[in-house]
Amino acid sequence: MTPNDAIAFIRGHGVVLEAAAGSVRSLVEAIIGSPIRGSWWSHPRGKEIFQVTRAVRTSDQILVCRLISGKVTFVHRKLWPALVRSAGRFPLAHLARLSEEHTSSGRHVVKAIPFPNWVPASVSVQAGKLTEHGALGILGSCMGARPWFPFTLVRLSAPDSSAEYCETASSAGIGSALSLALSLALAHPDAARPGGVAAEAWLPLSPDAGFVVTGGASRTADLGAAPTVNGYLMARRDGKWIHLDPETGGRLVPTK
Repeated sequence: MTPNDAIAFIRGHGVVLEAAAGSVRSLVEAIIGSPIRGSWWSHPRGKEIFQVTRAVRTSDQILVCRLISGKVTFVHRKLWPALVRSAGRFPLAHLARLSEEHTSSGRHVVKAIPFPNWVPASVSVQAGKLTEHGALGILGSCMGARPWFPFTLVRLSAPDSSAEYCETASSAGIGSALSLALSLALAHPDAARPGGVAAEAWLPLSPDAGFVVTGGASRTADLGAAPTVNGYLMARRDGKWIHLDPETGGRLVPTK
């Protein structure tokens, strides 16, 4: 993979981790074509990985930050307005721009430019034209989940509702009603509550959709060691709330 290929890869996905495993693709794994165990520095293709990742880090099209779980993350410039508009939903330290400098002694020093000092004026103007709901929807379509929402819905992933921003967002082969509900969830984090559902059991996903928590579950083998929350999805159609997933339900896993 060449540096240009890597930048195209990041553009296609919108948000990419450099090497860590997480909710989005890893550039290092894309370079070698398979998952990697341990540090890539000792990998046979370590020199190639170093050259490509360092070229990406110096690109003016890529923001290097710690957006996802505090790990080195690449964000393509096309997402910067959405990121700036929704900055209040993230730890400010995760939005600092990282850069490398070489000291006279030959050491590599990583410096952080605080948010929003690194934001170009043109990006600020574009961000000002977005609503927070719209910005979160754009980011969510590229990050595989709602990044500001503390849970991930197991077995059901949001459809690509922002293809112009995230060309390779994943989608699941689920019913059209559920697809619509999850699509709405990306743009509208506020929702009414169905009658008969306790406030503490309602997790709104959109004005017309949400997740009803029916109880916690013990640690389960298929989900590793992560505790889960059991429940089901509901959506409002023609003023009436309907149960979208009556047979299989769903589970929410705390986002790491």
